[in-house]
Amino acid sequence: MKDTKFIELTNLLLEASCSPDRWSMVIEKLVQLLDAQKGGLEFSDLGSGRSIIQVDYGLGPEFGSQYKQRFGPANPFLSKVGSFPLGKVVIAAHILPLEKLHKTEFYQEFLKPHDIEHILCAVLFQERGLNGFLNLTRPRQRRPFNEREAALLQSLIPALQATLLVNQTLAQHAADRKLNAELLDRFHRGVVLLDAHGKIVSVNRSALAILEGRDGLMFAESGIQAVLHEENLHFKGLLQAAMIGSDGKGPALSEQLMLVTRSSSETPLSLLVTPLVSDNPFPYEPRAQVAVFINDPDRVSTGGKQAMRQLYGFTEAEARLASCLLRGLSLEESSQNLGITLNTTRTHLKRLFSKTSTNRQGDLIRVLLESPATLYLEERQ
Repeated sequence: MKDTKFIELTNLLLEASCSPDRWSMVIEKLVQLLDAQKGGLEFSDLGSGRSIIQVDYGLGPEFGSQYKQRFGPANPFLSKVGSFPLGKVVIAAHILPLEKLHKTEFYQEFLKPHDIEHILCAVLFQERGLNGFLNLTRPRQRRPFNEREAALLQSLIPALQATLLVNQTLAQHAADRKLNAELLDRFHRGVVLLDAHGKIVSVNRSALAILEGRDGLMFAESGIQAVLHEENLHFKGLLQAAMIGSDGKGPALSEQLMLVTRSSSETPLSLLVTPLVSDNPFPYEPRAQVAVFINDPDRVSTGGKQAMRQLYGFTEAEARLASCLLRGLSLEESSQNLGITLNTTRTHLKRLFSKTSTNRQGDLIRVLLESPATLYLEERQ
């Protein structure tokens, strides 16, 4: 192997660690180094039978599509996965001789039409039935892979595995961040996460609507602030106390509450400012160190109304009354808000009691607050 090609491969592996799209170039370089013709990185789930060609060189999209839709589960080598130790390069013909492979439908209808005869394989990843195979191939008119070539690929396996591990770790972190963002967006209160300097790390959709509307709180140059000056001074003090408490060395009782006046409603916003304490030492501290939870009593969930109808069989009118009660309105205020008579409102309330197996307004509200209906994104009514 030429030194320049080895250096090129090493550089590609470093790039592929953070840029998975570079794997196609890694496969291409391996094909060149091993004097192969085609190659691919395959993932197969032995439990579900699902198999995909994650990245390839020379195989093409038709090959990947056929393998995923039909031939992956029929791959005879997958039934012999125990013969492919993790991190060990294997000449496929040593596991399944060519004369036996030629008799399979997998070969006759899939490998042969794609001009694949000889296969050099290594399992780079193996966990809970999921296997990541590196495959390099040659056509029938070419010579088989030999032990010297298998040893050459074997010397590269640790670096290939390390790159794949970094990819998986970064992908898992990205998936976790996306999941956390979705969970925050489902939360029926506004949530703002701030770093140790008060700068915004994350904002869920409920908080975003409040901040963009400058409804008591608004975006500041580096974070968030209260609209009214006096309230903002108090708010900044709470943030500062929470930031001190986020290192675990500040006051034990560092959670703070406050009300924020709004111009759009007589009902103020209520805030909970709390540190996110971490035991991780510098420089491994989490980015988010302070959380601000924002409650807007006037916000109701249009999606929540639909959920209540689905859960309890409420009619549209009954769901609208339930939303009013969750906002803290009395029966009289609810009837005015809905434009119906008080007697009609009481009739709806009796039906709500019946459908939720309750007999008091307080119990009704408790049942509704504990239901999944409160997870839906809220909108101003």
